[in-house]
Amino acid sequence: MGKKNCENKEKSRLRAKTNSTVHNAPTLKMQKKKIPTTSSTKKDVISIQHIDNIKVMYTNADTLSNKITELRTRVQIEKPQIICVNEVKPKHSKTPPIKEHYSIDNFYMYMCNIGNATGRGIIIYVHSSIKGTIEFTPVTEFTESVWIQIPLHRDDKLLVGCIYRSDSGSNENNNKLHDLISEATNKKFSHLLITGDFNYRHINWGNWTTQRDNNSEEHNFIECIRDNYLHQHIEKPTRGRINCDPSTIDLVLTNEENMATDISHQSPLGKSDHAVITFRFNCYLNLTQKPRSRYQYDSANYNGMREDLNMMNWQQEFNKYRDDVNKQWSTFKEKLKSTCDKHVPKKPACTNPNWKSPTSIPLDKKIVTRIHKNHRAWQRYYETKKPKAICRIRTSS
Repeated sequence: MGKKNCENKEKSRLRAKTNSTVHNAPTLKMQKKKIPTTSSTKKDVISIQHIDNIKVMYTNADTLSNKITELRTRVQIEKPQIICVNEVKPKHSKTPPIKEHYSIDNFYMYMCNIGNATGRGIIIYVHSSIKGTIEFTPVTEFTESVWIQIPLHRDDKLLVGCIYRSDSGSNENNNKLHDLISEATNKKFSHLLITGDFNYRHINWGNWTTQRDNNSEEHNFIECIRDNYLHQHIEKPTRGRINCDPSTIDLVLTNEENMATDISHQSPLGKSDHAVITFRFNCYLNLTQKPRSRYQYDSANYNGMREDLNMMNWQQEFNKYRDDVNKQWSTFKEKLKSTCDKHVPKKPACTNPNWKSPTSIPLDKKIVTRIHKNHRAWQRYYETKKPKAICRIRTSS
């Protein structure tokens, strides 16, 4: 009896331990936890947020320089973590564009053909909360593509590519496109996402067929996608022009069927004729955010601030940089910030990913309303195929 009672107690103990383990298992959907970096002080605590999808935005801008302000506004509205943009540069430009002109607050840029005279240029923006992103360089020398590698939860890895294929390209470049897609697939990444403008307007992606013959580029591209077991998620037209039939030339390819969901077609940027596509890419990812704080001005010691600022010899400080107004302004900001740090208490701020900088201008309600009106006009164009809807977008942009 004693031996049997001991066995029963051991089974009960193991069962209780198992139930406790299952009950306390962390979920991977929007769970937050904090880990110390170098010490256990509150200043060194980093917030880690587990998410189960990434919001992606893609478009062909057809010259981004005159549409970058609208793109920044849409980013604040849509809040994507990855942005892929094709045809960044104008077709004909006498001077190379400045890379910094295309920057977006809180995003890293990965680009090709921006500072040279080759091609139209591609940029992939990655939000700063996604850590560990590195640029991936394929062996295949295709004309225009950008590839990045993102570490996911556990040992999974995501490969993101943005491709632009010109419809006036050579047969050799078209064959390299097939080799490039095959190379990306054979790298055995757990997650694969390929976006881009492929300019195959004669493919019906509803049934994966083309009216062209079996030796055509369209047929060979379809066979390449099938041979690599990829899934194409865009079925609605992505490009619309007046007096032209709408076509599906911007594609989203993944290596699993349910990776891209909640696909939305929005109105183009400015007077571009390509839709802005947003979707959710399903994967487990850790978003890392550094701790942020903000001043509590209602509890500040303003008398102490006045005394410290009055004791400052501003004439002497500014005379050090008499011929440089920018350094004078930087000196003033540094002194003012150090005074605020001394006399104004701080409190922790929200650690959620941020899509705008503290100095950014608030969104203009008229601009937001105009963007929503353009979205509705673009949807009416899809439904009716009438050019009047596009004319409304052109006149309001």
